[in-house]
Amino acid sequence: MGFGESHRHPPAPQRRYRRNTMPQIINTNMASLNAQRNLDKSQTANQTALQRLSSGLRINSAKDDAAGMAISTRFTSQIKGLNVAVRNAGDGIALAQTAEGALGSMNNNLQRIRELAVQSANATNSDVDREALQAEVDQLVAEVSRTASEIDFNGRKLLDGSFKATFQIGANAGQTVDISIAELTAEKLGSSLKAGVSAQGTGLKLNNGDLIINGQAIRSSVESDDNLSFAGRSGSAIAKAAAINSVSDKTGVTATVDENVVVGSKIPVGATPGTAAAGGKFLLNGVEVTLQATDNTTEVARAGTRNAVVASINAKSGQTGVTAEDGGEAGGVILKAADGRNITLSASGTAATDLEAADLEKLGLASFGTSSAGFTLTAANANTPIVIEGGNGTGTGNLATSGLSAGKYGAQVAHATSKSAIAYGAAAAITAADLGAAAGDSISQEALDKINSFLVNFGAKAVGMQSATTTPAATGVQNTADGIANSINDRIKDITGTLGTTTGGTGLVSDMVTALNTLITTSTTADTAGSQNASLIAKDRALQDGDLIINGVSIRASTALDDTASYTDFSVGGTVTAPTYGGTSNGAASAIAIAAAINDAYDSTGVKAEVNATEFTGAAKAHNGTTVASTLTLHINNVQVQISETFDAEKNRSAAMAAINAVAGQTGVTAEDNGVSLTLKAADGRNITMYAQQSAATTAAGNFGLHGISEGAVAPTEGVAGGADSTYMTVYGTVSLSSSKAFDVSYGTSGSKGLANTGLTAGVYGGGSDGQALTEIDISTFEGAQKAIVAIDNAIGQVASQRADLGAIQNRMESTVSNLKVTSENLSAANSRIQDADFAAETAELSRTQVLQQAGISILAQANASGQNVLSLLG
Repeated sequence: MGFGESHRHPPAPQRRYRRNTMPQIINTNMASLNAQRNLDKSQTANQTALQRLSSGLRINSAKDDAAGMAISTRFTSQIKGLNVAVRNAGDGIALAQTAEGALGSMNNNLQRIRELAVQSANATNSDVDREALQAEVDQLVAEVSRTASEIDFNGRKLLDGSFKATFQIGANAGQTVDISIAELTAEKLGSSLKAGVSAQGTGLKLNNGDLIINGQAIRSSVESDDNLSFAGRSGSAIAKAAAINSVSDKTGVTATVDENVVVGSKIPVGATPGTAAAGGKFLLNGVEVTLQATDNTTEVARAGTRNAVVASINAKSGQTGVTAEDGGEAGGVILKAADGRNITLSASGTAATDLEAADLEKLGLASFGTSSAGFTLTAANANTPIVIEGGNGTGTGNLATSGLSAGKYGAQVAHATSKSAIAYGAAAAITAADLGAAAGDSISQEALDKINSFLVNFGAKAVGMQSATTTPAATGVQNTADGIANSINDRIKDITGTLGTTTGGTGLVSDMVTALNTLITTSTTADTAGSQNASLIAKDRALQDGDLIINGVSIRASTALDDTASYTDFSVGGTVTAPTYGGTSNGAASAIAIAAAINDAYDSTGVKAEVNATEFTGAAKAHNGTTVASTLTLHINNVQVQISETFDAEKNRSAAMAAINAVAGQTGVTAEDNGVSLTLKAADGRNITMYAQQSAATTAAGNFGLHGISEGAVAPTEGVAGGADSTYMTVYGTVSLSSSKAFDVSYGTSGSKGLANTGLTAGVYGGGSDGQALTEIDISTFEGAQKAIVAIDNAIGQVASQRADLGAIQNRMESTVSNLKVTSENLSAANSRIQDADFAAETAELSRTQVLQQAGISILAQANASGQNVLSLLG
């Protein structure tokens, strides 16, 4: 191609386009299917809108809003529960108003009684006038009694002390309020507003950690606090009261020393021999007193003996601080120290004229020893309860030394607790001890203090006989060179015995305890003149007719039928290598049975007995560190428990506790680890009978923190396991006595020994320093009118206090109702936002879905007709 020639491009190829066309089909009408789907969708939405508009609810089933349904259901439950709670609170308000209205009427009667008492106290009234005033008082008191006993709400008594109720004032479990109304009967109204708790005398020193009152530890009692007692000053009621009162500003509780009352002995029938007949001497609080008995063969003669003894003692009362009075055949000569000092009876030390232990009974006196008074704790005011705590003798103190029982004691109730009992037994001869019987020496019981330190309240095995240079409290046994028989008669833990004649010298004694619970101590030294046998019998203390009188009413005997909880047929046999052993658990002596007997007389005495938990606290014994025995076989209330031993004391206690608690449903006894040993407890107060099988192949119970079971009554030395013998013990519980006022405990026809069997001592227990029940008001004298004014003031205060409580309850309930209604309102609003339909939105939705329904139906018709066009192709 030359220069300038034109350049030609080849022509572009021509494109051909293929036209896409929709196939004409009739088997599947896609347009119709699509129209149907949209029509169904709009129809569902239309139905939902119709349902919501017709029900008013956004959520009509769980599919509408699953989470919202769950939340709304909970809200609904809460709302309905709150609405019921509002009604419940309203019922509570009505009940409180009913009770408060009755108390208003009662207050009017009390005000009128006070007017009459003030009028009667005026000197211008004659006896006839006062009797007329008393007649009106009697009617008003009767009306108070009727009101208290008859006023009720829906069949429930309100003012008789039985009303204790729980009101459900919330929608959920546990949202309750407890309401109780005090006993406002004429028998209760007028008594002191302050709580009163009495302790029995123990003669034991109060140590640091023994007693805690209202959270405040009480210091030790010391001799310097008591400048009145002759002996045992640190353990006297005076010393203990001083220790308690030293912190009364912190506890709100004061202690008052009770009168010390020592009930004498029933004089045995018969001629009076020996020193008592010749005019013997003894020391009363260190002061020599000469006594002389007459012929005691007749009741008149015995009364003459008592009167002579009373006169001799009262002649020295200025020196001794002790007065005497004739207690009759049963009570003997009763000694009293009004200031609460200890009363100590001891030998004079003059051989020729010295009264001996056996002579005291012939004179109607108690045994040689020191007796301590009790004391009464009183709260500062009606709002101060008395809460008593203390150690259990395992190293953190021992509450038993105080004579009190742990618990919370409220106002208007007088309290006292009996002492516990424990009976030991064994099966064969075990150990030997030396008994010094030189002239003038005394025989003491080695185990006494040791056992008192770890048993609940008190108890003693009273079997470790050994020589002593002094006469311990409540023992008073002497062997004299002239071979005169002496009587132990020491009522410690209900164990009695006698010591046969002997002369001076030392005798080797073998101790044997028979299956009948009798310890025989026999001299084996050839040069010991005469027989020397001490027979000590460990006894339970079933309540017998004539043992106990409360507020002048004799209490019936307790019976085994009163106690269906304690196991009372204890025996063990089987494959153990030792012989078959037996033990006893006296159902009639249980706290349950004794409480039942006392409560049978409640209508007459006004004193109620409550059973305390039975407790036994063992002691730890160091392991010998050489071998580990396989198991300890222990029987508790006739249920066998086997425990494996290790070298670790804590693991041993844990294993024992687990094994004992595993059968608690059968025994009624649980075990707790107190950090040193184990404490066994029967909450219902049933007897706890324990039996430890001991042999060379088994383990001492002390290795498991249960020392005291294994040694039973026959091994007073720590660590003695009892050889190949088995022992048992039964622990008896205690009862607490309570009354709306101070109450009196005294002996019956059984005398001092019968009363001692009950675990109580004679005296007045509990109560405040003023007041009396309305039923005891007597304004027919000036003195009675004065006392009545105090009592009525107490009663008015008690009624006013209860009315104030009821008023506060009404206000609280009304506040609760208001709060419940507000809460219900807010929850209803929250529930509405979740559950209720929005009518504006749902109406719009209904209109939209209706239009879509109409359009959808039209389109569906056209889609269904589209297949007709294909027919033209066939023409």
